[in-house]
Amino acid sequence: MRRTVAWLVILSLLLPACASRNVPPIGAEGQAFKPESDERALWAKAEKEEEALLKKAKVYD
Repeated sequence: MRRTVAWLVILSLLLPACASRNVPPIGAEGQAFKPESDERALWAKAEKEEEALLKKAKVYD
C-alpha cells in the first residue's frame, strides 16, 4: 500500500514536469511591452540598489 502511494506521489510530481507550455514572449503579438508604473518604480529601485552595492563592494570576476 505504501509503495503504491509513494509511486503515485512520484508520478504526480514528475509527469507535470514533462508537459510543455507554449507561451509567446512579451511583445510577440506586435505590441510593444510597456511596464506598469509600479514595475518601473521597482526596476528603478533595483538599479539604485545595484549602484550602491557596486560602490561598497569589490566586483570579482
